[in-house]
Amino acid sequence: AVGFSLLDHSLSADFSGCRGVVTSVTRTVLEAGLPEGVCLNVNIPAKCKPKGLKTVCGARGYWSEEFKKYLDPQGRPFYWLTGSFHNLEPDNPETDEYWLKRGWATAVPVRIDLTAKECVAPLKALLRDIDQ
Repeated sequence: AVGFSLLDHSLSADFSGCRGVVTSVTRTVLEAGLPEGVCLNVNIPAKCKPKGLKTVCGARGYWSEEFKKYLDPQGRPFYWLTGSFHNLEPDNPETDEYWLKRGWATAVPVRIDLTAKECVAPLKALLRDIDQ
């Protein structure tokens, strides 16, 4: 699977600059495939035609959680989770955030299984005596 995101959340976002990246990545992945169990997270900078595509790691950081109140068409309130990403390594050229800020689209290979498999056996031994 490939997920594409334009870094513009406005209702009037202009997606025209995305066409080249979306077409090229989609064509390449359909022709060549992806490694077993790997998906791509492709991000495209807003308000520009990307300079190209960098395949990199996701930046280490954290999200601040904020909620914004809206009204639905019937006037009932609902809350939308928003927030800001706080990049802990802004000068690292091996990360998506570094290149996105410089006008490049980025592709980050990701896996769905977050299990730290190398830790299962040691933790199993460590936690074996805990009563349940």
